[in-house]
Amino acid sequence: MNPEVKKKWVNALRSGNYKQGKGRLVSPCKNEDGRYEYCCLGVLCDLYSHEHPKATWYEDAFYPLGIVEDKGGYLDKNYCVDEELPQEVIEWAQVEVEDPVLYDDDVGDCLITCIEVNDNQGKDFNQIADLIDRYL
Repeated sequence: MNPEVKKKWVNALRSGNYKQGKGRLVSPCKNEDGRYEYCCLGVLCDLYSHEHPKATWYEDAFYPLGIVEDKGGYLDKNYCVDEELPQEVIEWAQVEVEDPVLYDDDVGDCLITCIEVNDNQGKDFNQIADLIDRYL
């Protein structure tokens, strides 16, 4: 993984600026405290969007190449994603797949993905940041 992007991602996860969510890169609506909820991969996409002005969020989807407005509403310019990393973010972050693989000490030598630790294991962003820092 690109060391500079990794540092930004780990710092963002630990910052407290992102509310953790599950099942989507970002929740389609704000929660009770007025914040959107992001999965750990959604935080990485959001960091990408800060460096790539065309990239944008619309509802619960991430458009790495931007969106265009049409008479009937919003259409994706190329494509959008809502659960895994798009190819542009994969290349920018220099990770190998759309759901990066981590080792988890709680499970021994078992391979486990970012989505698994975020959505199914109940690890918080600080714990996920530790795993990313150690294994990516």
